Amino acid sequence: MMTYDMDNSGTRHHSGLYRSERSPGITTHEATDSHLEAGVPLSKLVMGVPFYGRGTEALRGFTNYRRLVTLDGYERRWDETAQAPYLVDPATGAMVAGYDDEQSLTIKTEYIKTRGMRGVMYWAFDGDDDALTLSRTIFYGLYPEKRPPVAARWTPRTLTITNISDRELAGGWQIWYNGPGSRMERPSDIFR
Repeated sequence: MMTYDMDNSGTRHHSGLYRSERSPGITTHEATDSHLEAGVPLSKLVMGVPFYGRGTEALRGFTNYRRLVTLDGYERRWDETAQAPYLVDPATGAMVAGYDDEQSLTIKTEYIKTRGMRGVMYWAFDGDDDALTLSRTIFYGLYPEKRPPVAARWTPRTLTITNISDRELAGGWQIWYNGPGSRMERPSDIFR
């Protein structure tokens, strides 16, 4: 399902999940239900999501995600009802673009899994940023078991220095390891 470009004005969501005051005539949820009512099984439906935003003339209409997130002079807002982000002109409060981001795509991947849909497709890959933020959000949203473990972080808690000379620093510290596993302590001879 091409559940984007449902509005091209930039003053309403073009890919909102649910209906809100900023939604056009149809939403992603309504499109999904319409297909289901027409006899298409959810297991055959693929949700289309945009890697771009639809904006007002001030943003030249179509704007890739990679550009949207670097724009100065606009504020990101969240439509709790539609489950969609949008940009506003802070001087007027007027909506200037609707788009998808990490937050909305995380919610959409959960929706896809909960409803038992086939998956997701996007338009277009080159709209993602260099870190592949949107692509990774979708992939790990659908396949959380494939997410790499969070890198371990060492956080110093206490440092005690017992001897400082021109040749040696002696003392000890205690460090907590915040990764898989448990607390680790380092002996004072770590300085020697």
